[in-house]
Amino acid sequence: MHRLQDSIRNSDGLYFAKSTEGHFSVLLPFPFNDFTVKVDGVTSYYIGCKTSDGFTFLVMEVEKAIKNKVIDENAFIQKLKKPTNTVQTIQKEKTDNHESIAFLVEEKQKGSLVKYINTSSRLFTMTIEFPIEFKGLVEKEFAFFFSSIIITDY
Repeated sequence: MHRLQDSIRNSDGLYFAKSTEGHFSVLLPFPFNDFTVKVDGVTSYYIGCKTSDGFTFLVMEVEKAIKNKVIDENAFIQKLKKPTNTVQTIQKEKTDNHESIAFLVEEKQKGSLVKYINTSSRLFTMTIEFPIEFKGLVEKEFAFFFSSIIITDY
């Protein structure tokens, strides 16, 4: 754990979160944690926050096993599809000059907005999880989260 509940706000009232060991920064609406996890020789970098009313914001960076391998977005989406949820609003775009795909996963009680950003050697995953009744609020008020990521050179 590098930082726990970092609460330094910028002039817009948002929390500027730069990964201590990772290669990204992002803006968050709540105080955040910054940590690194090493498992079986794979290092992942995280920045995230969770609220008591069920909102979670998370960015994860992980080195891909095979550099320059194209990530199969359809395989990701197929893994998320279950009888209890739907995957929709699929949008491919460029994020910080890298290929990305964004989508919404809806379940009965909760939803998740997810964005995968594929670089030549790393995969970044951005997620907002929320109680499903706040879907409209999340899409309107927290869209800045996905566009705020800055991926640094590595």
